[in-house]
Amino acid sequence: MTFPSQIVDLANPSKIIGASPVAQSRGAYDPVSNTMLVAGNVTANLRDSTRALYQSAPIDPANPNGWINTLKFVGNILPGDRESQLIALGSEGKDGFLFVGSSSDGFVQGVIASTPQELTQKLGGQLLLQNTPDGVYGPTIFSQAINSANGTGNLGLRVSQYWDPAVPANPDGSHIYAPRIYEANCTVQ
Repeated sequence: MTFPSQIVDLANPSKIIGASPVAQSRGAYDPVSNTMLVAGNVTANLRDSTRALYQSAPIDPANPNGWINTLKFVGNILPGDRESQLIALGSEGKDGFLFVGSSSDGFVQGVIASTPQELTQKLGGQLLLQNTPDGVYGPTIFSQAINSANGTGNLGLRVSQYWDPAVPANPDGSHIYAPRIYEANCTVQ
């Protein structure tokens, strides 16, 4: 885990626009407020599961990458010490937010909120995937179908597992890095 994370211009990924205030940064655009949200771990310490959410000032069309210099702390969010993802929900990104994260204890949890501020009020998430012998990590939302009228729908979730318990360990006792990837469909009610 590196601290701080570097934020790049997705239209030109070789261009770094600035440093994030958190490690393992994840971001989402909020079209309702015309702001950027950045979430991640507050330190690079693997034993620190504190995560934070930051929000920019409204994006200036004359300086579209300037938002990185206006980030303000919103609050702490769902704790965890492994990978996470923050997305805006709905076909236009106007139906709230989903934050999913994993931890060394092997759980993948998620919270859905209507506003960025609500993400800071939901510090206990819905368990999406149970722990397994080798743990799950790297939750990625690869699809979403949310009904804007009633907030129900489906989320496609992809996770990894570090190693296959059936694969023997190396002679030194370490395990071969051979991640397995799984997909799950989560229903939003």
